[in-house]
Parts: sequence; C-alpha cells; structure tokens
Amino acid sequence: QYVNVAVPSRQTGNQYNARLDYNLGEKDTISGLIYITKFTQTGADSSTGSQPMADVTMSPLNSATTLLWNHTFSGSMLNEARANFTRYAFNQVLSNPNVNWGIPRLEVQGFPFGRLYFGAPRAETTPGIFAENTIGFNDVLTQVVGRHTLKYGVDLNREQDNNNLLGGARPDIVFQYPWDLANDAPIFEAINVNPLNGGPRTAQSYFRTTGFRMCLQA
Repeated sequence: QYVNVAVPSRQTGNQYNARLDYNLGEKDTISGLIYITKFTQTGADSSTGSQPMADVTMSPLNSATTLLWNHTFSGSMLNEARANFTRYAFNQVLSNPNVNWGIPRLEVQGFPFGRLYFGAPRAETTPGIFAENTIGFNDVLTQVVGRHTLKYGVDLNREQDNNNLLGGARPDIVFQYPWDLANDAPIFEAINVNPLNGGPRTAQSYFRTTGFRMCLQA
C-alpha cells in the first residue's frame, strides 16, 4: 500500500557573544572576546517511513576565545599580540540515546517503487564523535620610519583533529527480495574492518598539524 508519512524536522540555535576591554595604562590595552554557538537539529528519515528509531539528532557546539594585547612603545611603534582558541565538537552517541546503533542498516531492494530501509542511517560520520581544536598566536610590530611603515610579524597555528569515524563499523546489509531477507542471504554487505585480522578497524584518529610563518612588510 502507498501511504503518506510526516517527515518532521526541528532546528534550534543560540549564539552568545561577550567582550571585555581593559586599559592597563596609557600604553597597554587588553581585550578578551568569547563566541559560543549551540545548534541542535533533529530530522526524520523518510526512507524508513519516518520510523522514530531512525531519527538522528545533530548537536554541535562551536566556541572561539580570543585574547588581544596592544602595547604602544612610542608614537611611531605599536605591537599587537593575539592568542585564540577555537573548538568544534559533537557526540551523536550521547545526543541520540533513543537510537540503537547496534542494529545494522538493512535494505531490501527489487521493488518497483524503490527500496525498504530499516535502522538509522549509516555513514562514516553517523554516529559521529568529533573534537576539533585550533590554537593560534599572532604578533605584529608596526614601526614608522620616515615615510615608510614597516611591519614585522610571526604567526603560529596548531590544529588538533580528534575524530572517531565509528559509523563505518556498523554494517550496511542489502537483500534483493523479501525472501532473501527471510533466508538471511544478502547480495551486498559493507563494513569497515581491519584487513590484517578481519576484526573491527580502529576508528579513533588523532591528527596534528603545526604551521609557522614569519613576515616583513615595508
């Protein structure tokens, strides 16, 4: 039978900003900035007939913290220092307590109208456990010499990607017809495994990247 199903989707988000400026004296100014964004999105999977067990919630948290320090040496020399920390993180296992990630994604094909799907969507990043950090430092000295303006600077960046692609360890199993499903005879299976022993692949990754730059501008 053909039926109409609802495909509800909910999105909520809040953004918070704060800034504090403080003068240490005539030559020094310190500023602190904080930026936080909290976003939550829940969507139904129409391919499963909007079954509640396939509703997946995405709830990332973005934050950025910046510290500025400006020091005036003289009327012709100014130093600007900046340090910042940004973070992007979410955990779909914790944000989806009603989803049973232990159930494989099942597909039954061979119907004239398409496929039948069971279970939550499957992808490398579903469920995703991400924690990505960026740490930066920048210092620029500006000096006026006669008719020329000179700038000396250094820039440091450190990136940390602590991502867990655990979604690939969940099987995706495809059957050609309903009787193949009843006989447990799939025609296609997908899962991430360790090629050395056939066991589960290590999904946790720790990537580190460091950048360094010096510049002179006249």
